[in-house]
Amino acid sequence: MEIRPTTDEDLDVFVDTVHTAFARFRETPTEDGGLWWSALEMDRGLLAVTAEGKPVGTAAAYSFELTLPGGIVVPAAGVSAVGVLPTHRRRGVLSAMMRHQLAELRARGEFLAVLLATEAVIYGRFGYGPATSTQRLTVQRHRAALAPPRARRTADVPETGSVEVLGRAECGEILEEVYDRYRRAQPGALSRPHRWWARRAGQPPISPAPRYVAVHRDADGVPDGYASYSFGEPDTLTVDETITTDDDAAAALARFLLGHDLVGRVVFKHCPPDHPLRLRLADFRAERSPHCLHWF
Repeated sequence: MEIRPTTDEDLDVFVDTVHTAFARFRETPTEDGGLWWSALEMDRGLLAVTAEGKPVGTAAAYSFELTLPGGIVVPAAGVSAVGVLPTHRRRGVLSAMMRHQLAELRARGEFLAVLLATEAVIYGRFGYGPATSTQRLTVQRHRAALAPPRARRTADVPETGSVEVLGRAECGEILEEVYDRYRRAQPGALSRPHRWWARRAGQPPISPAPRYVAVHRDADGVPDGYASYSFGEPDTLTVDETITTDDDAAAALARFLLGHDLVGRVVFKHCPPDHPLRLRLADFRAERSPHCLHWF
C-alpha cells in the first residue's frame, strides 16, 4: 500500500472514494455551487492506494488560522474527509494515513491540528483529545422571555442599533466580514478561508442552502452581527449560527429570533458551552442542550 499526495487531477477519484467510505452519494451540482469538496486544497490531500492502484482511503487538510488568547493568530490544520473503504478497514490504512499526515503538518510548521470526530474513540490513538464542545439549545417560545439587562432594570436606557432580514444571496460579503472580525477577537475561533465563501462550500450560512439572515447594525449602521435561520420541522425555527462582535448585538438578535411569529420553539445549533443565552432568559430552565465534542 502507498500513501501519496493528491493533485487537482485526483479530485474526482478522491471525492468518489470518500463518499464510498461513508456510504454516501454525491450531491447534485447546482448553479450556485455549494458542493463541499469544491473548496478542498488538493495539494494537501492524501490517497491510500493498493499495489494494484486501487484507492482505498482518503484524508484532507484545510489551511486555517486559530485565534489564541491575547489576539495571537497561528496557523492550524483542519483535518477532514478521512475515510477508508469498508473492504479495507482494520488493515492499518487509517494509521498509515494519520502518521503521514501528522508528519506533513509538522513539516509545514502547523503545530496544531483540529477536527470534528465522527467517532470519538478513533482519534485519541493519534494524539488528539477533546478541546471544545458545542451544544444544541432548544427554547420553547412560550417560555422564551428575556430578562432585561441589569443596567436597564433601574434606568430607562434605550437600545441602539437595528435588525434587518435579508436573503442569503444578498449578504455574502457582510457575513464574511462580520465573521472575520469576530474570529480575530475570539480565542479558539477558526478562520473561514475566502475560497469557502467564494465557492459557497460548507454548511449554512456559507452554503447556498435557502436561509434568511438577520443582520444587526450598530448605531452608525455598521454590521456587527448576524443570525442565519430557517423553518425546518413543523413549528420550529432552526438557527444555524449567531455571530456577533458585541453583546448588545447578541441580545438584539436573540430577542428577534425568540420573538418570531408562528413559532413554537427555537433551536440554536452548535452553541458554545458558555453561550450567554441561558443567562439572558428570564426562565433559565427554558432551554435544553445536548453536547457535541471537538478535538485538537
